[in-house]
Amino acid sequence: RFNPDPTCPTASGEPFDQEGLTIATWDYPLGTWLTLTHAGHSVRCRVNDRGPAKRLVAQGRRFDLSRGCFDRLAPLSKGKILVTVTPDTVYTTPAK
Repeated sequence: RFNPDPTCPTASGEPFDQEGLTIATWDYPLGTWLTLTHAGHSVRCRVNDRGPAKRLVAQGRRFDLSRGCFDRLAPLSKGKILVTVTPDTVYTTPAK
């Protein structure tokens, strides 16, 4: 069972909050808000980290959800679920 160190920052620099509404993915820029839907339940999450591990991506996994996000979509006992992803806002870094 994954038990992250709360003092270890995410890719965005903020501490990981497992009860927060955040998500890790390689597919969207940091700061992007996504609406995830599963079995009629939806939750809005913000991309604040990179993941899952590349070996899991190679197996088809695209997202790591915080416990707070997952719990709003399905019981934690499910472990893995399929979600529909709708980007709400895509954050892009302005050119310098």
